[in-house]
Amino acid sequence: MRLFSMIIVSMIGLLFSACTQEHIEKEIIEQTSEKATKTFVYTCEDDFQFTVRREGDATWLFLAQKTVTLAQVESASGIKYRDDDVLFWAKGEEALLELSDKRYRCKSDRKQAIWEAARLDGYDFRATGNEPGWHLLINAREIDYIGDHGQIHHHFLGVDLSVDEQQNKSTYKAIEGSHELSITLEAKKCLDSMSDDSYETTVTLMIDGKELHGCGKTLH
Repeated sequence: MRLFSMIIVSMIGLLFSACTQEHIEKEIIEQTSEKATKTFVYTCEDDFQFTVRREGDATWLFLAQKTVTLAQVESASGIKYRDDDVLFWAKGEEALLELSDKRYRCKSDRKQAIWEAARLDGYDFRATGNEPGWHLLINAREIDYIGDHGQIHHHFLGVDLSVDEQQNKSTYKAIEGSHELSITLEAKKCLDSMSDDSYETTVTLMIDGKELHGCGKTLH
């Protein structure tokens, strides 16, 4: 009987772990918009990181020192881009970057690419939550709310912003047709309930009378 109980507990633990991982992977895929799928962040040895952005036939490489426009060249496998003193090659999750006489072997960071894509798309703040999966994109002119794992999308214009400096809170309000949105951002640490990732801002969202909670951070 004891052995049977241990087996059941073990199976429940494995099932919970699998469900958690599936949720994280699903969030990565579903929260990656069409534009974001063309944005890639690569992490390399020596704590080196860079971003690649592809829009149509144009490809940009964002480095700490400069931004380079790359031209695609023939490659036996994967994709290869070259500039005068830059070579970038990628296949799957792996990448190679050559800068003058320096070579980096790198891996794609899909989660970080989602946040970088939002920044390059012109947003100032991004938030995410798990009730079920939702995310939020904010700039001074507009707010995008994507809810229910991508099944709901509301675009709000004409954003009303109020700031409470004493409470370290900012409140955004917007209306789109019959949909009403209110967002409160608090400058206090927030842990994602699924991934345990830490963020700088706690987010409370009210959308059409439904309250949601999540975490976020500034993008600039």
